[in-house]
Amino acid sequence: MFFRRNKKAKEAQAREAAATGTALVPTASRSGLPALTGDRRGAPTILGPDLMITGDVTADGHLLIDGRIQGGVEARMVTLGRDGEINGRIEADEVILHGLVRGSVHARRVHLIRGCRVFADIHHDVLQIDEGAYLEGAIRRLAGSEAVTDPFASHEHQN
Repeated sequence: MFFRRNKKAKEAQAREAAATGTALVPTASRSGLPALTGDRRGAPTILGPDLMITGDVTADGHLLIDGRIQGGVEARMVTLGRDGEINGRIEADEVILHGLVRGSVHARRVHLIRGCRVFADIHHDVLQIDEGAYLEGAIRRLAGSEAVTDPFASHEHQN
């Protein structure tokens, strides 16, 4: 059956969210199934296209962003949708970018998908850039990554 919420309770919840700038996310579903909490066992936490967050966002699991974030993002895995936008620092084990990023990306694995627009410095262990992805910024391997030595660095150029 359908659940009806009290109209006054809905209005109070909307006023509280607007006043504090926070979104209320359920941690348990009414059906007894795990809610969308973004933990390692469940589905990703989804930030929809109608959501704009000013401030930092942190999740323990997978974060799927279709909205806009003005601030830092930290999660185990971050997927930025085609219409998503992040203006700030991204820190994760894995980052998949379809949308717009301005700032910096720090991740073990980074994948730039065709059509993404990235104006950021990228610090990575593994970097994959698809044809048609746009990147403007510096690319650096993370400290502690297996370094590849430049064979020409040890030899002086003799003319």
